[in-house]
Amino acid sequence: MKHGVKKYEDQSQTVILSAMMFPVNINKDSKGLLEFIASERAKNDDKKRFKNLSVKNEFVTFKSLRCLKYQTLSEDHKDKGIESAVFEYFKAYGYVCRYPLENFGFQFEVSHRSKGKEIPKDLLDAADVFFQDIQLVEATVKRLKTIK
Repeated sequence: MKHGVKKYEDQSQTVILSAMMFPVNINKDSKGLLEFIASERAKNDDKKRFKNLSVKNEFVTFKSLRCLKYQTLSEDHKDKGIESAVFEYFKAYGYVCRYPLENFGFQFEVSHRSKGKEIPKDLLDAADVFFQDIQLVEATVKRLKTIK
């Protein structure tokens, strides 16, 4: 991939690489939180649009943190409805982890929508580089001046 851009012959393909941090309002330890997220990922919140074909969850250590590594495959029927024979495959691959600050979690993901069931290997490789290059830094609050 050159400069983070890859053009596919099939122009209908879409790819998103994302990193996000989110608040965690659940009073669970990291393992309990990840088990909860794994069970939620297995659910299908939009049964009129998506048909889940495969949900793989694995508990791993990533960046020295306990994380959920996942890979999913779904049919995306968009607004045509699940009964329609017209769809694209939607694939997602990534990690969800609890940040060392207990009130936050983060998710790194690549998602790919196309007519094929597999995420292209070059995209998986680029995603792994993207995930590995992310640096987690300690979030602290520092006082710039002493108040008298």
